[in-house]
Amino acid sequence: MHRTTYRSLGQAALMAAAIIALGALESRATSVNSTIMLGPSNGVGNVGTFSAAVTLGSGSQLQLGASAIAGRYKQHVGFFNTNFDFSAANQNATLSLAGGSVGISNNSNSGQANLDYDDITPGTPEYLNSFSSVLSGNSVAGLTINSTSVNMSTTLGTFALKPTFSGSIKNISFMSTAGADASGGGALISGDYSVTLNGSVTGSLNVLGLFDISVGTLYTLPADTVVTFAGTLPVGVGLTDTGNPFGGNPTTANKNDMIAAFGASLGALQLPFQFVAPLNTTQSFSVPSNSSGVTSIKIQNTTLVANIVLSNVAFNETGRVNGVLVPEPSTFALSGMALLSLVGLAVKRRKAAR
Repeated sequence: MHRTTYRSLGQAALMAAAIIALGALESRATSVNSTIMLGPSNGVGNVGTFSAAVTLGSGSQLQLGASAIAGRYKQHVGFFNTNFDFSAANQNATLSLAGGSVGISNNSNSGQANLDYDDITPGTPEYLNSFSSVLSGNSVAGLTINSTSVNMSTTLGTFALKPTFSGSIKNISFMSTAGADASGGGALISGDYSVTLNGSVTGSLNVLGLFDISVGTLYTLPADTVVTFAGTLPVGVGLTDTGNPFGGNPTTANKNDMIAAFGASLGALQLPFQFVAPLNTTQSFSVPSNSSGVTSIKIQNTTLVANIVLSNVAFNETGRVNGVLVPEPSTFALSGMALLSLVGLAVKRRKAAR
């Protein structure tokens, strides 16, 4: 009976030693590559966040070239109509963003990353091969860009044309063009940003400082105009596992899954891009014979140049990769040592019983 018992204990000890050896063998770090889908739409990630401020940079101007603006104003006094011509050329007007700054934020961004990492839990980032994301998700921010007046003198007095851009910005996106080392928990990757703009430029003409007259739409952006510009994006990379396969909540499924989190808070880093609207229009207006008003206006060689800046950019996105992590070698070792301890305890008790 004792011989059988010791034989069983010996077999258990050998099994424990095998577990330790096998664990050490199987738990060597292996470099793994995964394409990780980010965001909630694919069911493998959490809802992400994004925020940024939109401002207008220096050098934003309405630039008038030669023979830029010419028009005619009809004044009706008593039984008489008198025409006054106005014009402007070779001057600039300053642009400003209504409110000074516009915020844009969301909680539904999505994207994709390709990452090399070692598979020892919780995973260690090695190299970020690519990263792309519609950072701003489905958020849309309104933009109103005003111009200082373009003053035009006539024998009647001063006329002032004031153009205004009214539109929106959306789909702030990034797509990498090169990878970068991520072993320090972050990567600085190069790529292309893009934004989508919509809107139009309208104008009003102030007559003699007394009243304003609309001169209609001076320019309309093609629907969903995409502006692309090169830049870099610092991306923090963090990996965690979904639980310890040898402990923790026994009801937790997929304990060897990995959660990958990507994010950054860029602070003072600014992302500038330029939006250019060429104004080129000829319009005529019907004015009753017994009324005063603008009868015609022609705008050419005139360009609205807006230097838009994205700043205080912050974002985070996560995704899940199923079944990629293996426990740390110490986990296997501890499991084996625990079994050896039980074996030793049983031997002591057997000897005490004798």
